[in-house]
Amino acid sequence: MKNRKLILNSIIKDEVSRIIQEKIEIKEFGLITVTRAVTAKNLDSCRVYVRSLIKQENLLNVLNKRIYHIQKELNPRLRLHKVPKIIFQLDENLEYVDNIEKILERI
Repeated sequence: MKNRKLILNSIIKDEVSRIIQEKIEIKEFGLITVTRAVTAKNLDSCRVYVRSLIKQENLLNVLNKRIYHIQKELNPRLRLHKVPKIIFQLDENLEYVDNIEKILERI
């Protein structure tokens, strides 16, 4: 079951990324990167982590306003009986890594 979930996470990440790039018009954020997807154990929901190189402030608001269209595009692509509900979150791991690297450089 763990392998299936890992594969599903990878597919959701790739498909949501394609949908955002091809179907959703969001120019003010430049390139939006889907960094990872984490599906809940019961497959009810999937947290999709996103980043933008230009600005982060309103990215979640803009994506959440378009969540219906993204989910509508995603559902037939997954071909699952029960498609997880997408929940967007900002990926702050890169900022965390940058802070650690700065600390290590000072040492």
